[in-house]
Amino acid sequence: MRPTPKHYLQLMRWPNLLLVAATQFVVYKFVFATAFRQIDLSPALSPLQWLALSLATLCITASGYIINDLYDEKTDRINRPEKILIGQVISEKTARKIYAALLLAGSLPALWLALEIGPFYYILLYPLGAASLWLYSSHLKRLGWPGNLLVSLFCAGVTAIVWLAEQSSWLEFSRQQSEAAHALRNILLLYLLFAFISNLYREWLKDLQDYEGDRQSRRLTLPVRLGQNKARLFTFGIGLLFLLSVLAFGLQLYLQHHLLAMAFLSSSIVLPLAYSLLTLFRSHKKKHYKRQAQIAKFIMLAGVLLLVLL
Repeated sequence: MRPTPKHYLQLMRWPNLLLVAATQFVVYKFVFATAFRQIDLSPALSPLQWLALSLATLCITASGYIINDLYDEKTDRINRPEKILIGQVISEKTARKIYAALLLAGSLPALWLALEIGPFYYILLYPLGAASLWLYSSHLKRLGWPGNLLVSLFCAGVTAIVWLAEQSSWLEFSRQQSEAAHALRNILLLYLLFAFISNLYREWLKDLQDYEGDRQSRRLTLPVRLGQNKARLFTFGIGLLFLLSVLAFGLQLYLQHHLLAMAFLSSSIVLPLAYSLLTLFRSHKKKHYKRQAQIAKFIMLAGVLLLVLL
């Protein structure tokens, strides 16, 4: 089969890339720019600089998906044979070329942006991120939870990197509006926790879904290490912690009179998450865990939309 543009987009997980771009746009436009406008302060990032940051993030994210598929080829033949692209539609050689091209394409805006807005050590962030994703695919993923933690940190980092880039304006905003900055800091920290735990919950659900292939590949995921029953218990525990963090987020919104955002959080995050936890122990088949992981992904999307309402 000859690869089409659709196959290349699937290789780079284009829906996930849209979510990454949307997250950074919402944080930049609806969180920081809106807050800074209270004192006629402009964001530290110009629109062009934000575009460079987003492009670098998208390139490194897409490259991470490709290198992960390259290392996962044998396991994916068991877990999801219907979705394999590398080796069937796109050659391994071509995939490696795309991986290298993406890393190079992302390094240029990352280098320019680091020189424009930050201390010199900002230059190290991009190669450090690329090396970490390679390390995850080549080694940490086989160890189970260490890889889960790293990927979840990257998920939170999509928002954190925008906050880091906005430090100069953020410090000025904090100086002039200390109470408002304190309240916004609490919301951002809770959102970073939300992003980290929601992804970790989804990662462990996916490990339950991929148990058979991971077992045959001798990957030390939680289900392989502990058995599926204990792994479900651990997944329920992180899901319960996730629910508590969401409720803390809701309390913070209530105290700051974000009633519309609180209502959205209750209907689009709390209820689906509660349903997921209540049905987790009735999940025993691969299709059940796949549905649970889809619910977790919906919750992550809802979390991005929630920021628009702040």
